[in-house]
Amino acid sequence: MSIRNQFVSTFLCGLFAGCPSAQQLAIVPATPTPLDLVRLRYTHVGCTNPDSLQLMQSANRITVQAERILLPDCGTIAGYYEEFTLGRLPTGNYDAELVVNPPAGTLGPSVLVGVAHFSVARLPPTASLHPHENYSDSWWNPQESGWALNVFHAGDTLIANWAVYDASGQPTWYALLSGAWRRDANNMLRYG
Repeated sequence: MSIRNQFVSTFLCGLFAGCPSAQQLAIVPATPTPLDLVRLRYTHVGCTNPDSLQLMQSANRITVQAERILLPDCGTIAGYYEEFTLGRLPTGNYDAELVVNPPAGTLGPSVLVGVAHFSVARLPPTASLHPHENYSDSWWNPQESGWALNVFHAGDTLIANWAVYDASGQPTWYALLSGAWRRDANNMLRYG
């Protein structure tokens, strides 16, 4: 297959959601609790119109519908994904399905991309040392050049670095590299 034909095939595949091997559904986080914000991750080629998004729930079946967009450069990068927020859900078993409609004004078919089966676990005991939220993020302000704060959080591991620079551009970096989650006398979760 020529490179041109391969591009056209990949583009059409992404446009009409017709290539199952190029797309995948996953639940994020993989094992949610009722405190987690659950999202349906769609890894694919192409992109959907965020203004067309519809979310419906009937019992424990959640349906997400979105329309394709006729843009060849949106999401053609391998591993591109979109996330659709399902919300915080009570403990139980769920099916989340994604239906992708053809671009507005075209005659292509709607495609059921797939169904992701998942369970929302019970809340851990109050004394649990596992945090429910992910604190990863970066903070900086372009109007306050000279500092940045980065926090990386995965499970029980928390790493932070604070980078500051003096007027001559000399860096000083502070890091939080090891510690453990603990509960204080008020049952508040702390890391240190």
